[in-house]
Amino acid sequence: MKKVQLIFTGVLALFALCLPLQAEEHAASSAASAQVPLDNWLYQAVDRLSAVGCLQPGFAGLRPWTRREFARILRNDSNVCPESVRSLLDKVREEFATELAGEGTPRVTIDSIYVRGTHIAGQPLEDDFHFGRSIVNDFGRPAHEGVNAVAGFRASATAGPLGVSVRGEYQHAPSAAALPQTAVAEMSRIDSVPRTGPTLGRVNNFKLIEATAAVALRSVQFSVGKQSLMWGPGRSGAMLVGQNAEPLYMLRLSQTTPWRIPILSRVLGPARWDAFMGKLSGHRNPRSPWIHGQKISFQPTENLELGFARTVMFAGGDRPWASRFWRSFWSVGNHINTTPGGRFDIGDRRGGFDLKYRVPGLRNWLTIYNDAFTDDDPSPLSAPARSGMTHGLYLTRVPRVPKLDFRLEMAYTAALDTPPNGQFFYVNGAYREGYTNKGRLLGHWVGRQGRAYQGWLTYWLRGTSKVELSYRRLVVGRDYITGGGRQQSLSVGTQLFSLQNSLIAAVQVQAEQWRYSVLAPTSRRNVSASLGFEYRPRRCGSR
Repeated sequence: MKKVQLIFTGVLALFALCLPLQAEEHAASSAASAQVPLDNWLYQAVDRLSAVGCLQPGFAGLRPWTRREFARILRNDSNVCPESVRSLLDKVREEFATELAGEGTPRVTIDSIYVRGTHIAGQPLEDDFHFGRSIVNDFGRPAHEGVNAVAGFRASATAGPLGVSVRGEYQHAPSAAALPQTAVAEMSRIDSVPRTGPTLGRVNNFKLIEATAAVALRSVQFSVGKQSLMWGPGRSGAMLVGQNAEPLYMLRLSQTTPWRIPILSRVLGPARWDAFMGKLSGHRNPRSPWIHGQKISFQPTENLELGFARTVMFAGGDRPWASRFWRSFWSVGNHINTTPGGRFDIGDRRGGFDLKYRVPGLRNWLTIYNDAFTDDDPSPLSAPARSGMTHGLYLTRVPRVPKLDFRLEMAYTAALDTPPNGQFFYVNGAYREGYTNKGRLLGHWVGRQGRAYQGWLTYWLRGTSKVELSYRRLVVGRDYITGGGRQQSLSVGTQLFSLQNSLIAAVQVQAEQWRYSVLAPTSRRNVSASLGFEYRPRRCGSR
């Protein structure tokens, strides 16, 4: 802990030098503000409202947002809002009535109490680091064949510059059959280390999903605890850091409201940054590696967002901790004598770049975006052919059906100038368990040497209620896995609000077919049905 304290004292001092620079809402940013969970409906709602021109956009590639940031976006509305989304805007404004009124945030809040049950009939996929996963972007929760259930709560408290939030839940999942020996042998071959296959025993325990203590210093918020991040503008996931794996225990510094950098912001506009350092679990080769990352995003115009990011896995096992941190933090090149895990090994570094743009002539109709990362180069901008990417488009309304929107994303890690054996993305010679936390990918579920597509058709009912149809497909190359692999799924779901938005009911049914010859000789199918309820008590104080 002395090393952690020493390093982050230095990092905190470095960012403290930036505090006098102009934040857009300096006065309002002097108090801590609770973060809105990544799986909250508010992100999709505000994304739609921004895309149709109702609101000034937030930083889509840097989430989660605080409640103060949501309120800032709502204050900067355009006063031009299509009739089809007006009721949605009213519901979002109702959610942040306290912050919009300029009143202090509630001291203690029970944000939500929720329960969800999922029954899976048929064998689901469980390993996105090697093959694929049937249920993705679910914070690493178990999803075995049979009945799976979660029941939990989220609470937060703020007092001036101090804030605390906790999200915990009871998780249940039945035991699952062991992988066949053909799959275990294939995993050992791919990773070049002996494998025994994941343990999928019965789950019955209470787990903290997030638990954070924070202190605000002007517009910068310092937090410690178990936290989740989403560093990308897409909906299917982020290439560098997303919500696919269980959240990390981390130390984090974040700029919670946009700021203006002298001279630079005249060209690139307001900026936000985020930095973290955390410890990874579930690794044996080496044990308990660390990871740190930094990202800064700019908005040159209200229609364009640009993001630059970097993450580094370092240390672990008996490797020196502090010296490798500093070298990995500042190094941008490779030592000529570097061998994985050797004396001069800097760490497993990744660079990221993303953009989001509302298309000219179709500003309130069409938004396009891209999220890219590369393993052995400083940035995807310098090596696009050696980068994994997600391309996306968002059509805010289908002609003659204004309440219907369409989103399509294509993700791939089968890049042009990379080897086709799955040994380039999300894996490293010194870290054989890869870019994972407890076996789940920190990045996109497309995995290694994959090509994926996902599309959504969403019909918005009155207010925030909606019905949604989604299709997802993943294809994995034969040069990576013997015989290759593929999976495809079709799902339909609905989300209904009642009792003045205090109760949310969600239903989803998904049918999936997959084929990996190393897992099963023939195609397999599974059907999952999920039913969930969330109750959000009225906030304490003025709400």
